[in-house]
Parts: sequence; structure tokens; C-alpha cells
Amino acid sequence: MLSQTSRLTRAAVLVAITAVLGATRASGAEVDFTYTGRAVFAEPAGDTASAYTEHYALRLRDGQPLSARTEYRERAGVLRAERTLEFGTGPGAWRPNYRLIDRLTGYEEGAEPRGVTAAASSAPSRVTVRAFLREGAGRPLREKTLQVPAPVVIDGGFVPFVRAHWDTLLTGSRVGFHFVAVSRLDWFALELFHDAAASRAGRVAFVARPRHAALRLIVPETRVWFDPATRRMVEFRGRSNLHTEDGGQDMVRIVYTPARPVSQVAAP
Repeated sequence: MLSQTSRLTRAAVLVAITAVLGATRASGAEVDFTYTGRAVFAEPAGDTASAYTEHYALRLRDGQPLSARTEYRERAGVLRAERTLEFGTGPGAWRPNYRLIDRLTGYEEGAEPRGVTAAASSAPSRVTVRAFLREGAGRPLREKTLQVPAPVVIDGGFVPFVRAHWDTLLTGSRVGFHFVAVSRLDWFALELFHDAAASRAGRVAFVARPRHAALRLIVPETRVWFDPATRRMVEFRGRSNLHTEDGGQDMVRIVYTPARPVSQVAAP
């Protein structure tokens, strides 16, 4: 059980964030936040060794993400990799410009949305995405132009996508989307749903998994927990963004600290 001091501290943080977000809605100003995530290996079960930490710098306007930069640091604090995200508005927030560079292995990947093509009749519109990949230092850059049915989610656009469909998910409805798997230069049809059984006080659980049962045998599901008061992701369980030297991706559990406002920048 949380102590009274812990509860008051958490409440103070939430009040501060809510106040800042309220100010941005009123003024259109930009606000910077910082927080961290501690990743531990999810396999083998019970392994609690710290894999790495994620250090986030997030910029919001009117409570919506504009950009994010993540530093992945190893246990000794050495910078391992960097990720950048540039978000659009509306559904554009679900498919940000994305780039990841791993300093250890030379691995690099990214995705750039290039436009939306309206479809005839009842077919979904399609988003043109340039996906690119370098599988290690000295390796050639591979790229592919994808035509992905809407709605499209790229990397960190998953969190805005969950928030945008929050009320629908809590009714028990499943929401489909198409996830750009940059490391495969391809996309997958996934479904997102609320996991009531895994939810608990102060935590709302969601699961994302392949829509087709056969694909679930090779693509693991992703489980996330959100704080219902702030709708921030507080825990993640799934594949790491980082690749091992043999090209694989470890399964990790990441727990995030509360976001802390850093500075407020006047809108131009």
C-alpha cells in the first residue's frame, strides 16, 4: 500500500502535469517533458537484470505530441542508441516520421509517411510509407515503398492511437490497425483490445496482436498498461526496439516514471 507521502507526491505530480497541459490548451504554447523507462529482460521468466534504460524528451502542443527523442543507455550509462519521432496531427500522430540508430551494432531503421491516397467506394484509404533499413555497420541501406491501408501506426504512434480509441476500447470493442514493421520492410494487420482481466487499480491493460491467428505463432503480442487518470503508458511488455548483434529482438518489460515538465516555450 502506498504511504500517505507517496500518494501526496504522486498527486502533486499529476496536478502539475494537468496544470501545464491546461495552460498549453489555452495558449497554444509548447511544453517539454522528460521521463525514463527501465527495461528488464522478459525471458527467461524471472530474469530481473536491467537490460537498458530509455531516456525521453517529449514536446507537446495543446496536449498533443509534436516530437520525441529517446536515448537508450546501457547499465553503465553508455549511450547505445537514439530514436527520433516527428508527429503529425490527427491520424498523422499515429504514423510519425521515425528513425532509430544503434551505435553498438550500426543497425539503422526508419519510416517516412509520404502521403494518403483516397480509395474508391468503401475500401480504406492507403498511406504511402518509405521504410528503410541498414542491418549493421558497413551494410547497404535497403528501402521499400509500402502502400499501407489506413489506419496506419508507426512505432511510437501506438500511444496516441490507444488514446484516440480509448473510449471505444473500454466498451469491449476491438480496434484494427496496420502496423509498419520496419525491420521487415513490411506491414501487419493487428487488433487492439482492452484486457479487463489484466487491469487493476490505477492500471488499464491493452493487448495488441496479429489479427490472423496463424501469424500469432511467429509474431508475439504486445501488452501495455496505462494510467487512466493521465492516459500515459506506464508499462510495456513486448519486443525491444533494440536489435541484438545476430539481428534478433529481446522480449522486455519496461516500466516508466511519471512525466515531468521541463520548460515552457512560447508559441511562435
